[in-house]
Amino acid sequence: MSENRTSSRNEPGWNIEAQIIEQLKAGAKKTTIIEKHISEGMSRPAALQLVDQAYTRYLKTLEQERFNEQFSFAIILPAVAGGFLAALLAGSIWGAIAIATNHEFRILAVVVGLLSGYGVALSARGRRGPLLQGVAVFSSMLGILVGKYIVMFHFLRLSITQEYGDEAALRIAIWSPKVIQFFIHNVNDMLTLYDCVFFFFAM
Repeated sequence: MSENRTSSRNEPGWNIEAQIIEQLKAGAKKTTIIEKHISEGMSRPAALQLVDQAYTRYLKTLEQERFNEQFSFAIILPAVAGGFLAALLAGSIWGAIAIATNHEFRILAVVVGLLSGYGVALSARGRRGPLLQGVAVFSSMLGILVGKYIVMFHFLRLSITQEYGDEAALRIAIWSPKVIQFFIHNVNDMLTLYDCVFFFFAM
């Protein structure tokens, strides 16, 4: 069986198809390749069939390469890092705006989601795929949670200031494990139906 496959790949038809695939990879158009083969003496139906077959194989190869590429650590790690940084930055800006205006503009959750997803796309150098889409969705959620976390920390500090004074409030670090634990345990109470709707649009 393997001998038959090897021999078939040595046939002229296979060589021509391989050449067409290389031309397509180089950016040549199907019509240009078809006309070239016709000018060299091939009938139009035969040229159309040959180029169509090569083009179909080329698309399958391209799709497989893109699928394999998205699982490369050289792509995943920068995408995760880019999404994390974008989420941290966008979420921090959203939280700062909410604190400064004393109003949480939930529509900005969509902007946070877009910026976080853009951070993934930019870091992945424009590559796409289900795995990278998952990273983008996770980054969007992370960015929104960062914004919520910053707002929660602000009001937590205000509460501690009122109860125990400024000195006690200043002792609490924003990324303290106890504060993070408090946020995780109470995040459901901080989310409203409107938040969930905008979370959906952001993702």
